[in-house]
Amino acid sequence: MSFGRRLKELREEKNLSQIELSKNLNISNSALSLYESDRRTPDFETLKRIALFFDVSTDYLLGLTDIRKYDLKNGSRILYLPNLPEEAVKLLEEHAEFLKNKYGSDKNKTSSKKS
Repeated sequence: MSFGRRLKELREEKNLSQIELSKNLNISNSALSLYESDRRTPDFETLKRIALFFDVSTDYLLGLTDIRKYDLKNGSRILYLPNLPEEAVKLLEEHAEFLKNKYGSDKNKTSSKKS
C-alpha cells in the first residue's frame, strides 16, 4: 500500500478532515493533500510527526509492513489485520494469551532451572 493511501486511511479512521489533520501536524492543507495523492512525500521530521500522531511505525506508514507498531518493551508486535471478523480477532487474542502463558519469560526461566 502506498504512503498516501495509508495516510488517508489513518486519517479517515480518526474521522478527521484534511484541514483538521494538517493543523494537528502543523503542515499546510495543500501539502497533506499532495501526500495523500502520492504526488509528494514528507521530509523526515514530518514523517516522524505523522507516525507519532497516529501511534504507528514509520515502516507501517511507508508500506514496508502491515504491523502498525512494535512494542519493544514487551517484545511483541501489534498487528493490523483489516477486515478480519470480530470472532477471528477474539480467537487470535485468546491464542496469544495462551501462548504467552505457556511460553512466557517467567516459565522459560523456571523450565531452564529444572533442566
